[in-house]
Order: sequence, then structure tokens, then C-alpha cells
Amino acid sequence: VQLALSRIFVFAYVWAMGGNLVHGCHEDFDEFAREQLGSVANFPGAATVFDYFVDASRTFPHEFRAWTEVVQPFSYRKDVPYFQMLVPTNDTVRFAYLLEACLDVGRSVLLTGVTGVGKSVIVVDALEGLRARKGVVPFTINFSAQTQSVDTQYLIESKLEKKRKTK
Repeated sequence: VQLALSRIFVFAYVWAMGGNLVHGCHEDFDEFAREQLGSVANFPGAATVFDYFVDASRTFPHEFRAWTEVVQPFSYRKDVPYFQMLVPTNDTVRFAYLLEACLDVGRSVLLTGVTGVGKSVIVVDALEGLRARKGVVPFTINFSAQTQSVDTQYLIESKLEKKRKTK
């Protein structure tokens, strides 16, 4: 049990402390984390600490597995618009997993990154997964420089259910 909890701690440490670093700092953080946690972590390969997750579904004590092992092959569907396609990669699988883990326990998430890397598609996909698992109804609002607060309020209120108190 101690080994399993230690690995879960290492995974949480990596993402809590290193998850907000720019990609160029990952190698330095990888070196630091392995130095600090190497005796507990025991990562199976030479990739960075960001390239592994704790697989609680297979064995006990839980083992580290590479994200590359769970990336599904891409299958093109003609009915899906181009900008809604999610091509599974290490990054999309990793960020979707972390996003869903946070959303499953009611934690807010802020995804940042350069334009065109798939943040919106990952979020929409994760919310659709929550719809299926928990009955959550996702609602998207697109903002621009012209968006007014009154417009945002109207959009939000238009999606709420109106309920009345009855005696």
C-alpha cells in the first residue's frame, strides 16, 4: 500500500509542481524530480516524468505506464468537422486525463497555451465524457473583443432552468 500511495504522490507532485512550467523547462524539472523522488518513483524508461502516469486499473501496487501505451489510433470520420476532430497524441491523452480527473472531483481548470494546439477540442471532448458519465450538460460561450457582460449574462441565463417555489 505504501508503494502505491508513494507513486500516486509522485504523479501528483509532478503535475502540481511542474505542470504549469513551459515546455522548455520540462527537462530541468525532470532532472530535479528524479533527483528528489527517484527512490520512490522508479520510472520505467528514459522519457521525462511528464510522460508517465500511475495505472491503477491493472496491478497492485500500481505501476507507472507511459502515455504512449494508451494513445488510441486515429480514425477519420467524415461527419466530424475539421476543427472538432481530436487526434489522439501523448499530449491530448495526457491533458484530457488530467482535465477529467480535476472535473470529476469538482475542481476548476485553466488550460493555457498557444493558439491552435487543441485546448478547446480537448475541453469539449472531456465535457462530453462527463455528460455520458455524470449527466453534466456542457455549455460553451465564445468570447471576442466585442463581447459585452450583458451578452454573457443573457447567454448564461438562457440556459438555466426556471424553478418556482410551491407551497
